Amino acid sequence: MTTKSTTKCITVVLHLPDSPALRNQVTTDLGIGKQFHGAPVTAMSLEDEVSKIEYLEDVCSSEDMAAASRHAAELHEKVVPQA
Repeated sequence: MTTKSTTKCITVVLHLPDSPALRNQVTTDLGIGKQFHGAPVTAMSLEDEVSKIEYLEDVCSSEDMAAASRHAAELHEKVVPQA
């Protein structure tokens, strides 16, 4: 996927391997504060947050979703150092 977006974040959902050792390696390598190809990891969840958001978009008002997006952006600005 190639994109010409001005966004500063990307969300990826990985299906973790069955092996406990490999699961641990993935979660360690992508831990908060780690770097992935020069991109700092600023958040991580062990849930499928994308599916949750898609559900919330279906059941919440557009105003509530916009407020949630603004709140997330404000939190991100506090956590991520600005270059």
